[in-house]
Amino acid sequence: MKLQKTIGNFFRLRFSKNSLEKEKVSPWLILGLFVIFTIFTKPSMPVDDLLRHLKAHLYNYNYSKLFIYSSFFTYNPYYLFDIVAGFFNRALPEGMDYRVIQVIAIFLNGAGVILLTKGMDKNWQCIALCLYLFCIKERLILARPAIFETGLFLIAVALCENKNCSNITHLMLGILMASFYHAFYIYLLPLIIFRRIYLVPLLVGITGWSIYAGSEYLETFTSLSKLSLPVEKSLKATENYSVIWIVVTGIALIPIALKWKENIKRTLCFVYFLLGNQLKFANPLIGLSVSFAKYFNYNNIRFSYLSLALVMTTTILSPVHNVQKFPFKYAFEKDSKIFCDDMTTMFSAVYHSKVPIKISPSAALTTIKPEILRAMVTMKEKGKFDCKLLEKYYFDYVVEHSLKEIPQCLKLKAVWGKYRVWKTEVKNSESNR
Repeated sequence: MKLQKTIGNFFRLRFSKNSLEKEKVSPWLILGLFVIFTIFTKPSMPVDDLLRHLKAHLYNYNYSKLFIYSSFFTYNPYYLFDIVAGFFNRALPEGMDYRVIQVIAIFLNGAGVILLTKGMDKNWQCIALCLYLFCIKERLILARPAIFETGLFLIAVALCENKNCSNITHLMLGILMASFYHAFYIYLLPLIIFRRIYLVPLLVGITGWSIYAGSEYLETFTSLSKLSLPVEKSLKATENYSVIWIVVTGIALIPIALKWKENIKRTLCFVYFLLGNQLKFANPLIGLSVSFAKYFNYNNIRFSYLSLALVMTTTILSPVHNVQKFPFKYAFEKDSKIFCDDMTTMFSAVYHSKVPIKISPSAALTTIKPEILRAMVTMKEKGKFDCKLLEKYYFDYVVEHSLKEIPQCLKLKAVWGKYRVWKTEVKNSESNR
């Protein structure tokens, strides 16, 4: 009887209204759970750039040795990033290398939001973090250099508003941001609004990249817009966003819409990225907007643990589309010239190759030769391959999953899941090498 009374008193004390109000969920715990369930419990192999960053070391970090029949950069625009990615690729088993990089990207971005919302109620802070993670989950999985720039940018904004943070810290952070991504200036420029010290890494970065890449780096300022020009509809890289994503993103933008006057500098940064009018700026836009949630008066808002549980569950368990569930794997000979009918196949072939290969399309569709681009579109839309392409641009292999008829110039070599590997039967003449 006494035991039952003791247990009853414990639960009444533990789960009383006053006790629950004191219970706080750590946003770092939410971030850790998000990493575990998103990266380590289901497929997380990205569909694009991270895979070739991991393999750049095979080509001495020179993409012109990888991408053929392309006007891709002759210098490496992600040199330091590729060196770090290459280290993980050599040091870790296949499949763990990209997961480690994804984890770092998630923690950098999560840390930025947590620091920007510091001071608000922790439980509501968790909901703000979940909103951010849910909205940009697809892009976090890709773990491109721009994702890392976003995380460092959000952290920098939070540190700029900390009076105890020294200029040395900002200087080192700025130099880090300028070191691994050629378009770093996009993320450094708005930081000058907060601290003029960021002018130094901005100038140092532009000088350093100009010395490394020469005059071609100056063309970067115009090539960025060229690389994002519209391409054929059937090849355009789109992400499968649901109605739920659109609704949640709309909710995530409410804080800045209501509280933009509370922090004019953050608002100016938001407008700056908004003017960029590109999907890759969704990360800083949503991160900055969510940070305005700290300015609401939560004393007048009743907190519901059920709401937090629902938000957490939706964020952590929601599906991710930007992953390769059935990646293409085939052992090509060294220096084989390979034509792929889409970008996802190309990136997968690059990642799984143990030896250097030469491949098309390149990482940017707008840098591909027009004839090759048209061949990709024809294969996708009509299921046909024009053998005349091989007269001008020689390939040893054609990899596809869209042909509806067998071309005379191709001989089936192997089948890998939905993919077919064809050996070309055209001589490699001097004119098309």
